[in-house]
Amino acid sequence: ILRYQGKKRFIAELSGWSRVRFLKEIFPDARFIHIVRDGRAVTNSLIHVNYWRGWQGIHNWRWGIPKTNYISLLEKYDYSFTAMAAVQWSMLVENIRLETTKLNSNDFLLIRYEDLVARPREETLRCTKFCGVEENLSRFERHLSMAIKTQIIDTNSVTHRIPPWRSNFSESDIKMLNEIMANELAQFGYN
Repeated sequence: ILRYQGKKRFIAELSGWSRVRFLKEIFPDARFIHIVRDGRAVTNSLIHVNYWRGWQGIHNWRWGIPKTNYISLLEKYDYSFTAMAAVQWSMLVENIRLETTKLNSNDFLLIRYEDLVARPREETLRCTKFCGVEENLSRFERHLSMAIKTQIIDTNSVTHRIPPWRSNFSESDIKMLNEIMANELAQFGYN
């Protein structure tokens, strides 16, 4: 792939279940960047799109049957779609976290989406240095400066296509989300 593209690094975006071990097996020099977003914002996004498979219930979504601790929380909240979206985020980031702990620390970088939005240049440079890509290339600088000039919308606090989670959810919804996602929110510094 690299030879064909004439590039130093192949970059791909994947979501869903972690495929870190599989990818590391076939690409031994692979490095992984996990861009994580506040689970409450992700939940808010999921419940506002028609392609989310959670609308069909946990027996028809593609994430499998959740562990018993998640089932208990879903039962507590009457299998509400908001609770299901929160469980989905928790399951996936827990899976990614567990899989990436098996990597050498030099092969994994965690970036919080909110930090990327707040400091696009600094966070992007962290990523390029991590990947071993030269950040002083003129082509890279053009792309980076264009990305910085383009206003990155902080959808956690500004209405874009859907309302920000803080204004969209009720106090009881936020309490529920904080309970369902407590461990994962804390691990990523979302207090």
